[in-house]
Amino acid sequence: MRLVQTNPLEKINMLMQLGVEVVICGGITEICSNKFNDSGMQVIPWVRGEAEEVLSQFLAGKLAKIFPDRERIDEFRGLSKTGAGR
Repeated sequence: MRLVQTNPLEKINMLMQLGVEVVICGGITEICSNKFNDSGMQVIPWVRGEAEEVLSQFLAGKLAKIFPDRERIDEFRGLSKTGAGR
């Protein structure tokens, strides 16, 4: 799907209106990540690879194997499972 909005927050609002529950992405700003989380959408950041393979791995519950360092990056960015910030 192509989103025509140029403002990232407008894109998030459009995804909310469409009923999106999970966003899998590469890089994401903290502001956008917080907006997604505040709206109830799950964000899976710092993922790389071909879209079809990423989706397939996500649906199979194996997305972490594509990008095993994601947890370490989340901790570095202050997004650890404990919720502790920087």
